[in-house]
Amino acid sequence: MLSIPAQDYWWYLRLGRDILATRAMPLLDTMGYSRGGQPIYYQQWLAGILFWLTYKLGGITLTFLLRGLLIGLSHGMLWGWPAVSRSATCNPSNRPSRSSGLE
Repeated sequence: MLSIPAQDYWWYLRLGRDILATRAMPLLDTMGYSRGGQPIYYQQWLAGILFWLTYKLGGITLTFLLRGLLIGLSHGMLWGWPAVSRSATCNPSNRPSRSSGLE
């Protein structure tokens, strides 16, 4: 299984927890050392909430499971879906006949 980078995962957990606790988006950076107190916009706010809820529900184990499922789903969508759509359109038995029906 892939490891969870400490610098991102725990940051998202804290962001999600803070958003749900205050019911508002943080407007100032409270977690960074070099930008502490500076205005910031968190584009990953939804991921933070999802990670926090997953962690709160099942801990790190459920988080690993969710991550594996999302990686598998993404892989399937990227590599599996084109193959399925190609086989459906390239199969000669699926094509309509050329006859006009006026024979």
